[in-house]
Amino acid sequence: MTTPVEIPWAWIKAAKAILKADEPKMPDDFVSMPVELLPWLYLSDMPSILLMVIPANQSSALSSNNNNNSSSNKVFTHVLTTNKLWSDGDVWNLTEKLSQVDIVHGYIPGIDILGYDMMGIHWKDAHHFIQNAFQQHSNNEDPKIVIHCAAGTNRSALIAGAAMLTFVGKSNSNSPSASATSTNHDKQHDNN
Repeated sequence: MTTPVEIPWAWIKAAKAILKADEPKMPDDFVSMPVELLPWLYLSDMPSILLMVIPANQSSALSSNNNNNSSSNKVFTHVLTTNKLWSDGDVWNLTEKLSQVDIVHGYIPGIDILGYDMMGIHWKDAHHFIQNAFQQHSNNEDPKIVIHCAAGTNRSALIAGAAMLTFVGKSNSNSPSASATSTNHDKQHDNN
């Protein structure tokens, strides 16, 4: 006796609806990248970084970001790639294109697999890159650092979260928000 095969009709119907759609629909809570985490730190994905190096005006690519946290006048100073690129030539090409729009590029070839020790293998290099960015912009101006991986959710988010914790209160500017963050952190640290 053979067991009847159950056909997942609901799934097939949903898949057909997706394939027939004229235009992909974005969810209502979709946030375009890059996303501001701190005044000097942004999280992004690879497609958004590639938009920055298309031979067009950098600000027009950035102003296409419809995230409420972004402003059309922000210009990034540093990009840290945290995903493994296809070849050394791809790394060189991205570095070259970013340098043409005055952006310093850092590269740590993180791998997105279960059990990969992203922090143990790459945090030292990421920390050094961020620290150097602040040293290069020590004239009362903060760097604008974008950390990205392929999708902006795993490798880059882990490094960005560690940067937020490590560099809390860090700022070269004399802005009230930067000094307030530093003062609050110092008070909390003194009380512990």
